[in-house]
Amino acid sequence: MQFYRNEERRNVDDGYTSISFPFLQIVSPDFFIKADLNKTMLAGYLNSCSAVQKFVSKNNYNPVKMLLEKIKRHWSMNEFRTVTFH
Repeated sequence: MQFYRNEERRNVDDGYTSISFPFLQIVSPDFFIKADLNKTMLAGYLNSCSAVQKFVSKNNYNPVKMLLEKIKRHWSMNEFRTVTFH
């Protein structure tokens, strides 16, 4: 998906290191999002990503559907799991 991300997202992913700022850098901890999700919520989150939408537009299929199919037998529909996004 990284090839389908927009430039602004790349800045976030690289910690804004490609942009020079006129002040000293402050070392910060890694940031992440941790949430308890079921498969429907995970699919909704992933499908809301602009990179997924660009991928679907260029390739005419949704990779999220493939992911959900692969995890189907390991994760029941109403089961909640803790998911961490970095």
